[in-house]
Amino acid sequence: MKQRQSIATLLYLTTMGCMDVYMHDDVNTKRIYHGFLLTVYLLQDMIFYWRIMKWTMILHHGFALSLSWLLMNEPDLVLVWDHVKTVLMTEVSTIFFALHGLGVRYRINELCFFISFLYFRTWRLGRLLFIENHAFQSAIIMVRCLYALNLYWTYHIFRHLYQKHVATSTFIQ
Repeated sequence: MKQRQSIATLLYLTTMGCMDVYMHDDVNTKRIYHGFLLTVYLLQDMIFYWRIMKWTMILHHGFALSLSWLLMNEPDLVLVWDHVKTVLMTEVSTIFFALHGLGVRYRINELCFFISFLYFRTWRLGRLLFIENHAFQSAIIMVRCLYALNLYWTYHIFRHLYQKHVATSTFIQ
């Protein structure tokens, strides 16, 4: 079941990436497609895999569904599209997480997950929340909730890496 979930995740992320690269430059159309695809992906993930999801993932999907609804229904978000892309780019780390779910257990995959998680989900998202100006307070509230969840996951990632590599002295081998 976990492998099917990982495959669905990779298909969704590939579609989103292709849309950004190959779709025309009409940001309003991208906004609607991104919101729709995100909604479909999150709903199918919650419907088919809710039994294996941890409570933090259910919260994450709930916040993300709120943002996807806003993305589809708030035309003025095109005015802050760079901010929207920053939030969407947090899913880059999900690629490496999904590969792990498919059985890719190489250290390079762990490293890419860790670096992309720290960069997109903590650094870039934190910078957006605390340095940039905000035009859409309703969206910012949801993004702050996601950011808090990402900080919680960051703690667990650091703890896991410490226990796996530092506490057992296998980090430099």
